[in-house]
Amino acid sequence: MLEVKNLNTVYVHRSGRIVKAIDDLSFSINRGDRLGIAGESGCGKSTLAYSLLRLVPTPGVIADGEIIYHGWGNPVNIVDLSEKKIRHYRWEEVSMVFQAAQSILNPIMKIKDHFFDTASAHGLRDKEEVIKRARDLFKELRLEESVLDAYPHQLSGGMKQRVAIAMALILNPKILILDEPTSALDLLTQKNILDMVIRLSDEFNLTTVFVTHDVSVLAGVVTRMAIMYAGKIVEIAPVDDIFYNPKHPYTAGLMNAIPSLTGDIKAVKSIPGEVADLSNPLPGCRFHDRCPHAIDLCRKIEPRLENIGDGRYVACHRWRDF
Repeated sequence: MLEVKNLNTVYVHRSGRIVKAIDDLSFSINRGDRLGIAGESGCGKSTLAYSLLRLVPTPGVIADGEIIYHGWGNPVNIVDLSEKKIRHYRWEEVSMVFQAAQSILNPIMKIKDHFFDTASAHGLRDKEEVIKRARDLFKELRLEESVLDAYPHQLSGGMKQRVAIAMALILNPKILILDEPTSALDLLTQKNILDMVIRLSDEFNLTTVFVTHDVSVLAGVVTRMAIMYAGKIVEIAPVDDIFYNPKHPYTAGLMNAIPSLTGDIKAVKSIPGEVADLSNPLPGCRFHDRCPHAIDLCRKIEPRLENIGDGRYVACHRWRDF
């Protein structure tokens, strides 16, 4: 559905300093995928999500690369689309549930008016049709129809999140991107929302992309995972392989940092060192200063993302040793 080729997204500070949030990144999203993108805060996950919609906020810019969309039959590079065409692409083809989705709701507008605004901006001005679609989505998301006449302040955090998901689906997109969809929600509400998204992705034949720093959230939710570090993808694999047989030391570090319900809490280990500085990236492997397995080769030559078979890709010189 989407093919990212050598994507570079940067933020340019007024001092002239350049932060490479996405650095020469390539991967693909297949039809029907439930892909998880995970990594520490500041690794470029959200910037990648915004890039896929060409919505990178100022002073960010897509400096180079291609984002090829295959949903229209002929492949199209969305980086080159006109403003009119990119407006059609957003929400009708690919939509997004933003981080802190509660903040996207206008406090002085009723929920139904948010749906009217979104639909009319894309040419759907039949209010009865919009209300019908919203009711159907509310039923799937276990929201009462009366929510349509409510104001945002009258809803709980979980209800607002479900409203945001319904708004993202109102125009029947093919791809749904969720950026930290369960942040600031209690554990039970998190589980309910994730279960709903899985069910909706099956019912509506959606391709879904989950972006989160909480790796444990993705267990049982996604089918594939991409692990990001310092603006690059360091490993892509089926979700079970990521959790039980990681090939990159950073992925292994993330897994070791997840507390177990049955294991010894003392076995949980944080990853040593500081998060990488994207304005001054290290030579060689970006992770080498925090990696217990680094050798001289890691400090000098950057590893490429290598296909190692069985749908797995890893960017590590020493993956065969693990």
